[in-house]
Amino acid sequence: MKSVVGTVLLIVMAFSLKAQTQDVQTKISGRIFPVIIEVGYDQTVNLIFPYSIKSVDRGHSDVLVQKAKGVENVLQLKAASEDFTNTNLTVITGEGAFYSFQLTYSNNPPKLNHKIAEMSLPAESVVFLSGNENEAVLFDDAKRIVAKNGFINKPADESFETSLKLQGIYIRDNTIYLQLYLSNNSHIRYDIDQFRISIKDKRITKRTAAQEIGVQPMYTEGNIKCIKGISSQIVVVAIEKLTIPDKKYLLIQLMEKNGGRHLKLKLHNRHLVKAKPI
Repeated sequence: MKSVVGTVLLIVMAFSLKAQTQDVQTKISGRIFPVIIEVGYDQTVNLIFPYSIKSVDRGHSDVLVQKAKGVENVLQLKAASEDFTNTNLTVITGEGAFYSFQLTYSNNPPKLNHKIAEMSLPAESVVFLSGNENEAVLFDDAKRIVAKNGFINKPADESFETSLKLQGIYIRDNTIYLQLYLSNNSHIRYDIDQFRISIKDKRITKRTAAQEIGVQPMYTEGNIKCIKGISSQIVVVAIEKLTIPDKKYLLIQLMEKNGGRHLKLKLHNRHLVKAKPI
């Protein structure tokens, strides 16, 4: 009887020790230690992230924090007062990564530009973003599609030696990827003034105003600034999953800057349902 009781006690102790060990391991592995960044009063410190900045939170207002004007992935830091008390900074980026920093004051910060991708930071994708906003997934998918051979030849449009053609449609979850082929067979560079996607009515009566609903791309891979002379290129555009009502169509427009070689494609449901899974 004593032997049985002793065995039971050993088993209970073993399970208890295992549970405690797992708990300790969970606490240790689950911590994200902040990285120390030194910030000065007279100099601006730049944090350059691999993806766009979605959320920023600072511990107190003694540190000035702003996104660099005109870009989405550079955060600028500067001390609002000298010798501020150490504080923290939390940043969430477009691939769902969570970054934690500890900000300390320095009269002369030893490093002004921090390229986050090259730093050994605990930045796993631990954040679930609302909607389909994970830029890492969009980036990887678009890169793969650029390298794929097209399987669609229409719709297409041409204007004075330039052309725009739909080559493929792909889908993953709630994202549609449009693979577009742009070419310029002239020696005159095609500078792109506008690249627009919208949903429009098929027919407009005299008594009905034209309706146009803009479609904002979630991500674009490729050059949408210009098409060099005697060249061609692939552009992949990611948009939110949709289908087109019977009396409407999806319009893709390419407008030339200071020129008249405007190109457009009209997509209907018969095109969208050809989408292939990635």
